Amino acid sequence: MDEVRLVKRGLVASLRENIERNIERYLNGNFHDILSVDYVIPVKGVSVDLELLQKLCPNSGGHVDVENAKIVHAAISGLTRYLARDERLWVWFTHGPCIDYVRKRWITGVSVDDRIKQIRDHFFASGNRGFERNNALACLWWWAQIASQYRKAPLDEVLEVFLHQTDVRAAIIERPTATQPAFNSIMEVLIEQFKSDPERVFFKRRKSQGLYQKWLMEINRYAGVRMYEAFPESENTNLFRRLAAQVVAEGKLEQVG
Repeated sequence: MDEVRLVKRGLVASLRENIERNIERYLNGNFHDILSVDYVIPVKGVSVDLELLQKLCPNSGGHVDVENAKIVHAAISGLTRYLARDERLWVWFTHGPCIDYVRKRWITGVSVDDRIKQIRDHFFASGNRGFERNNALACLWWWAQIASQYRKAPLDEVLEVFLHQTDVRAAIIERPTATQPAFNSIMEVLIEQFKSDPERVFFKRRKSQGLYQKWLMEINRYAGVRMYEAFPESENTNLFRRLAAQVVAEGKLEQVG
């Protein structure tokens, strides 16, 4: 296992301000000369298997995201949720040991402006969505970390469902008011829906809205009068099953109509 480092704040700011000047480094080079001992800080208690990280696949697709999330989560040991929200950590990964993966996966634009935006979004981690959605390594770690909270199924299975539909994942991560207190119940019903229908009708968008969206809206609506954390998990799960059955039945009626 290797040592994990943080990039000093001044260097993070400098890198962000000079993306265009460093564009050739991002496309074909590296930052080894910049990430020297003078500009990075060792992190006590956190280590990384750099050899395992080399197995990250730069292709897109839900099944690739599942495998990559597992790799990142397994490769980094001792990382706390608090530290996982420190941009300096992920800037070290994206500009250091994982730069080749990040550029192949995310620098796809043709114009300089597009490339600069992609670098800013995926090599750094700022704003509310910077960690769980944008940063190339942070999002993978966070997806696996969140999915690992559900322990009734293997992580592979949970991630397959969790990462199948972007909007479902976003609703759970970015709108936690109702979803996080009842995360286990939501995942249980999602997994049931995923397994019961090979066509994944529940997860498909139709006319800009899918059954899963209507279901999550119902869960949020009930949250206005029901504090999910105050009820047993089994009760929440049964409620969410009924709501899922309701929106599926309504969806079938709309198709007939």
